[in-house]
Amino acid sequence: DIDMRVLELVCSRLCHDLVGPVGAVNNGIELLEDFDPSMADDVLPLLQNSARQAWRRLDFFRMTFGAAGGRDSWAMAELGRYTAGWFEGGKVTLDWPNDPQTQALELDGPRAKVLLHLTLIAGEALPRGGTVAVAADGGPVPTVTAEGRGAALHHQVDAAMNGAAVEDLDARSIQAHLAVLMAARAKVRIAVEPGTDRLSLRCRPLG
Repeated sequence: DIDMRVLELVCSRLCHDLVGPVGAVNNGIELLEDFDPSMADDVLPLLQNSARQAWRRLDFFRMTFGAAGGRDSWAMAELGRYTAGWFEGGKVTLDWPNDPQTQALELDGPRAKVLLHLTLIAGEALPRGGTVAVAADGGPVPTVTAEGRGAALHHQVDAAMNGAAVEDLDARSIQAHLAVLMAARAKVRIAVEPGTDRLSLRCRPLG
């Protein structure tokens, strides 16, 4: 059965991540309405940037959480474009492999979704900024590493990665819970490997 709490938390999470750029678009429109039209040259670039950010986030969410990412296989090059859109303009930079062999590497649908989830978790493990590095190192899913000062999972996210009960989840940790569920569907398990200013998320085959 579908757990209604999970659905509610997922909706809360998505709304939280979208409210910033959408709210900025609304504020920009209000500025145009309330002030002299000559301000358009200053406000319009802000509107355009916020609208692009909202669109990129929606596109990433559509792939990571929605049915759009459910096709049979995805090339790393395609996944890299979606992920780059999520990180663009933020304080976390993305280091995605760009050699032709890795770019052409294909992951099946569930494992592609796992990779997208891991990049999201890694980015959130860098509250002070840093780099999310993806490496196709022969595992069933490329390894994702967060590098930056204080890199670490939030304690609620760490609990979710280790099988916390649904009633103990919140909007912050629900995405990690979904990542674990998707990993099981992809027949892998996620190993968290912490270090000093570094955190790696590595997948190993089940069994």
